[in-house]
Amino acid sequence: MVLWVKALFLLISKKQLYLQIQIKNIFNNNQILSKMKKIIIIPFLLLTASILFAQEQNASFFNKKNEVKINLPISIFAEFIDVSYERVLKEDISVGSSLGFSLNDGGYFGLNFQVAPYFRWFFGGNSKSANKYAAGFFVEANSSILSKNIKRYNDNGVSNTDAELGAGIGVGIGWKYVSKNNWCAEILFGGGRDFINDGGYPRIGLSIGKRF
Repeated sequence: MVLWVKALFLLISKKQLYLQIQIKNIFNNNQILSKMKKIIIIPFLLLTASILFAQEQNASFFNKKNEVKINLPISIFAEFIDVSYERVLKEDISVGSSLGFSLNDGGYFGLNFQVAPYFRWFFGGNSKSANKYAAGFFVEANSSILSKNIKRYNDNGVSNTDAELGAGIGVGIGWKYVSKNNWCAEILFGGGRDFINDGGYPRIGLSIGKRF
């Protein structure tokens, strides 16, 4: 069995050596193929070099584009768990959405839950300063779908609290810091108009998270 394997390995080695010699002879003796080699290899090397250079220049930007954050003060003190996901699209543009839900029956501005997609435009930070693209001062356009406790009074002056669905749009401003280890922290202040219930909704907090 061992001799058979050695013989097979020797045969494959001889075939491989024979093919290498034949290919070498073809390329050494054929001027057309020699020119074709140069025509193919030179552009390939140039293309490879340009790709590697571009990757080196943009690696710090393109390898970290996702963020997950939690709004700590609101989650702890208002018992309204508020988490968000953000995706960096360009050096100065990102989109995301926050999801929040109450632990104490609408204690935070009467909200039971809220889903708030948003768009952000940044005015500070770049891919060359500590990977701080999509960082610094920003403005935000947002929308919201929410459930809110609304107190209503009947003709006898007796109040009833009902959970009502609402939706609206709003704006906000904020500032984001991103460390070299891709930890991030942001301050946000804003809100929006609930067009269904003729009210409003908040967009405020201090969030920390991780960019990955």
